[in-house]
Amino acid sequence: KSGYATIPNTFLNSSFRLKFIYTSKGGNNIFLDDINIQPQVGMDDIQTLKGISVFPNPGNEQTNIHFELNKATKLTIRVYNILGEVIESNAALYPAGEETINISTKNYSDGYYLINLRCDQQTTTLPLIISH
Repeated sequence: KSGYATIPNTFLNSSFRLKFIYTSKGGNNIFLDDINIQPQVGMDDIQTLKGISVFPNPGNEQTNIHFELNKATKLTIRVYNILGEVIESNAALYPAGEETINISTKNYSDGYYLINLRCDQQTTTLPLIISH
């Protein structure tokens, strides 16, 4: 007989043990073959940075970047102008959880900008429009 079972990721740690119990009705033949244990990993499990939003957008004097980190990590935020030049850059260690960063845009010219967030191996770029 074949089948499968799903084991929640919360159980998969260094002390995890799997036990098979065999009950027989008089016979003594048992065959265990082709056993595969593969943890299922979803995108939320591997994404350090998620829930990203930029507001208000279009912005005027100030813009907020809201995000959530699933672990404490170094996050680099860069703002690029339409020519691809970095006009602002900030790198800092942020704790796990939700965070909102305020960026003063009062000295930015009206136009289109890109906000780039990078942590671990993940990069996200969002548009920002400034209109004074």
